[in-house]
Amino acid sequence: MKKTNRRRFLKLSAALPLAACKSTAVQAQKLKQAKLKAAAKAKQLRQAQLKVAAKARAEKLKAAAKAKAQRAKDAKLKAAAKAKARALKLKEAKLKAAAKAKARALKLKEAAKAKALKEKEAAKAKALKQKEAQLKALAKAAEKAKAAAEKAAKKGGIKNAKQALELLEAQIKVTEHYLGNLRKRLERLQREAADYKPYSDNPDAPDVPEALGLEPGGVLRVGLLHYNTADEVRRFLDLLPRSIAAAASGSR
Repeated sequence: MKKTNRRRFLKLSAALPLAACKSTAVQAQKLKQAKLKAAAKAKQLRQAQLKVAAKARAEKLKAAAKAKAQRAKDAKLKAAAKAKARALKLKEAKLKAAAKAKARALKLKEAAKAKALKEKEAAKAKALKQKEAQLKALAKAAEKAKAAAEKAAKKGGIKNAKQALELLEAQIKVTEHYLGNLRKRLERLQREAADYKPYSDNPDAPDVPEALGLEPGGVLRVGLLHYNTADEVRRFLDLLPRSIAAAASGSR
């Protein structure tokens, strides 16, 4: 009995390490598989992390390239705007210089025109004064001739002294009328020219028109010669005041 138990004990003792070894091998296999799974999972995780990092790096590079392109575009736009502003400033300076030159040329032209008009008016006034002086000299000569004719008539030296005296008186009257008209015309011209350049104080006054010094009805010059009769002279003297009055009323 004791031998049988011993044998059984020995068998059990021999079987126990074998089972233990078997169980240890299974556990080791399971542990290995778990390690392999963990390694595979870690590898997948690393790959996922690498993918995310690569994607982030690609996005970062893309954003940097985009920012660089935007900066280049902004710099280009800024340079174009600067060039445009410079060109516009140059154009404005050119236009300003052209306007200044045009204004200066216009001012010189207006000054030359005003000077020419002033000289023209001065020449007209001078001519009128010369005419007036000539007419005064004629009137003086007529008075002298009248005095000589009266003296000759008193002496009875000429047969037609009375007619000559009447002719001289008619010439004096015509000359006086003509001088009066010239004075009125000169005064009217001076009044009318006061509203125009260069006689007006207004800087915006217009230039003197060409037709300012022209008479609307023209001018009629009348002279008496040795063959005119006393009746013709009397008739002319009767018609002269009416003609002057009609011309004056028509000019108004």
